[in-house]
Amino acid sequence: MGTKLRFWKRDRNVFKSLFSKGIMFYEEVKRVFLHIRWPVQIAMLLGFFAGSIVGDIHYSPEILRGFISWFLIWASVTLFNSYYDKDETSVIGLKHPPKVGKSLLYTAILFKLLGFLIALTLSRVYLVFYIIYIGLSVTYSHKFFRFKSNGYIALLYNFINGMYVFIIPSTLAVPVDYGAVILAGIGAGFYSVATYIFTQLHQTKEDTGRGDFSIASRYGIEKASIVSFLLMILSVPFVLYALYSRALTGLFYFMAFFFTFVILVYFYLIRKHLEKFKSFDLLNNFISYSNYLAIVVMIYFYIMMH
Repeated sequence: MGTKLRFWKRDRNVFKSLFSKGIMFYEEVKRVFLHIRWPVQIAMLLGFFAGSIVGDIHYSPEILRGFISWFLIWASVTLFNSYYDKDETSVIGLKHPPKVGKSLLYTAILFKLLGFLIALTLSRVYLVFYIIYIGLSVTYSHKFFRFKSNGYIALLYNFINGMYVFIIPSTLAVPVDYGAVILAGIGAGFYSVATYIFTQLHQTKEDTGRGDFSIASRYGIEKASIVSFLLMILSVPFVLYALYSRALTGLFYFMAFFFTFVILVYFYLIRKHLEKFKSFDLLNNFISYSNYLAIVVMIYFYIMMH
């Protein structure tokens, strides 16, 4: 009887240990899943599909592998940045960030490696772009470099970030019109910078505490919001002219409506909520849902064209 009891206690302890480890593993997976910040990944999908449409890049196994590879590095960049930022307040795509753990760093490295292995099967141009982007992401966020602490370099990085994802499909296949792709990519870069500045307005204290001197913390919320608004407007003619030159009439009218709507909402937020900046949750939801709408439309146009 005593022997059976000892075995039962041992088995129960083993079960409790396995159960506890299972819960811990689940919590780490959940932490990583949330920190990927899916509304941010939707922006990547938006740029990739829009770039494919403007370049008239048709579906192929290479395009699919490139899409998966670029999604992996985009997600890894988000995780890598979250690991070193250690945000505790709302950020775009995540209202209540879970506490940062090593799992974010390990997953970011894993995603980079998986994306790199896929990149080896694609064009040399894509592989070069991929390697450069790894370098940019590391120097942007890592504590040994932390280029994002310089507000001007952060703007340049986000411009490249927006442009990169737009032109990436054209590194996997030959586009119909390089000029249109580059023009729209420049517009996407300005749009990315405008969005980045606006999403930093509520984080001036956190940025200063980390030693990150953003445009908002350096020049004030009002001036930064005006720059963001002007860059948003500046992005429009580049994108619309590229669509017009490619005779993408339906998408041209949709993007004209989309930009008008987004700019009007930005203007409302700046005018009505800037002083106390209670609008971040509204902004967060607005950016997320507008991206969801745009990606659905982009996928529709891509399917219809191909």
